[in-house]
Amino acid sequence: MSFTLGKDFLMDIIQKTFPVVPARTSLQVLYNFKITIEAGVITITASDLDNFVRASTTVEGSGEAEIAVNAKKLFEIIREVENGGITLEIENNALHISSDSGFSCQLAGVDLREFPYFPDSGYAETYTISTPVFRGLVEKSSFAVSKDESRASLCGVLWECSLERIGMVATDGHRLGASFAGAENGIPQDISVIVSPKSLQHIQKTAEISGVDAIKYAFNDKHVVFTVDTFTLSTKIIDGPYPDYDKGIPKEFLKTAIIDRDLLHSVVRRVSIFANRKTQLIKLAFSGNSLEVSAANREIIAEGKQTIPALYTGDEVHTVGFNSAYLLEILSIINTPTVEFRMNTQVSAVLVLPVIEEPTSDDVFLIMPLRIFE
Repeated sequence: MSFTLGKDFLMDIIQKTFPVVPARTSLQVLYNFKITIEAGVITITASDLDNFVRASTTVEGSGEAEIAVNAKKLFEIIREVENGGITLEIENNALHISSDSGFSCQLAGVDLREFPYFPDSGYAETYTISTPVFRGLVEKSSFAVSKDESRASLCGVLWECSLERIGMVATDGHRLGASFAGAENGIPQDISVIVSPKSLQHIQKTAEISGVDAIKYAFNDKHVVFTVDTFTLSTKIIDGPYPDYDKGIPKEFLKTAIIDRDLLHSVVRRVSIFANRKTQLIKLAFSGNSLEVSAANREIIAEGKQTIPALYTGDEVHTVGFNSAYLLEILSIINTPTVEFRMNTQVSAVLVLPVIEEPTSDDVFLIMPLRIFE
């Protein structure tokens, strides 16, 4: 049986599914795409066992066919084929590919029985969230996910849903990112799950590439499933529990400072050149209406510093140390003209917040200071 479609349409669904194909796995079948054609629709499915994705588009041709072929090879082949029509023919467990320009090749299929089942059942109700709101929640939390696989729950993003609001939180113990949107994005029941940041970022990017205004999602006991147009992603919920992050966020502060975000970002980048490569330590010294940012590296006997304006409120000079990479990441995510630092001691958690007159979301960024050894 042969089926035809444009290269652009085939490449689109390959690009949406290929990121889930694992780079390394002991289960060889996961290196493959499952290709299903029926009722004039071609569907490509991929999985790494934690994430399952499928994307569809229409084809010309009648009949049904199914095969699993090496995903990387198919991606490379279709990427290099000239623009125009492509004909796919599945026969004797082989995929034959030919283009209007005269190119042809074939890929051997693998045993379809080994391909994992797509978990798309048991979802009681489907909800919707706007793409811009979802993007904000993901970007303002996922950067702080832990890379320590021994603490599995911290390797995911905590997604909290209720009637009043919806939010995402992540922390690795050194920093925290949290963002919450209002009631119009809430759902009529309390749900709290831990989700892979890879999955959240994948569905966010797919929604933006597809140009859709909203993302559909649903929960069951073990998975969250997202739908964007003809693309579906099901991701396994990470086992919890998640730490009580709210206890680690200070509620009262002795010192505050308001600073121009762009200016602080550029100064921290400049001064961090002189920071120790291992600790990335920079010092922020607040006093009066100024902030001195400095760093020193005793290994190469180098130091740099710069003073900028800051509206500091406190009863004394306050010096605090930060990992410059962590601070820069937070400043890059915040998109307001000014930021506010809320502080207590040299070793207690510091909040870095966007200064917004009429906030559309509740954002919290926390960073733990580094000890300064003079």
